[in-house]
Amino acid sequence: METSGSTPSPYLLIVEDDADLAEVLKEHFRSLGYQVIHADNGTDALHRVLEHEFSAVICDMVMPRMAGNMFYLAVQTVKPSLCERFVFITGHGETAGVREFLSGLSERVIAKPFNIEDLAEAVRLTFAEAEHKARRRELS
Repeated sequence: METSGSTPSPYLLIVEDDADLAEVLKEHFRSLGYQVIHADNGTDALHRVLEHEFSAVICDMVMPRMAGNMFYLAVQTVKPSLCERFVFITGHGETAGVREFLSGLSERVIAKPFNIEDLAEAVRLTFAEAEHKARRRELS
């Protein structure tokens, strides 16, 4: 990630209720040049979305207070353009409700346990594709 000059570091929102995993993710993505904000549930994450402009979102599916699918649907209402910047992570991909929700989306899904480099690549691709789409919309 570009961290010097006039290009600001991209903001990454990590929505994950497992404190140990969240800490590993925060450290890793900070080392890649992202400015990282963490929320441990969808309700807190929604507040962060209203406060910041995020380049990408890593979102767990099963969390207390507001699950990943409900958080995504809330973001669709308040900042629909952010929805194309989601990468979902889940250890519950075999659960019918999770599988049904994720099958209707084009966003990336990474199954737990995952290789952190695979997740980083998914975030990088999601960010790059969203930026490309945004530039094309500006030129239209």
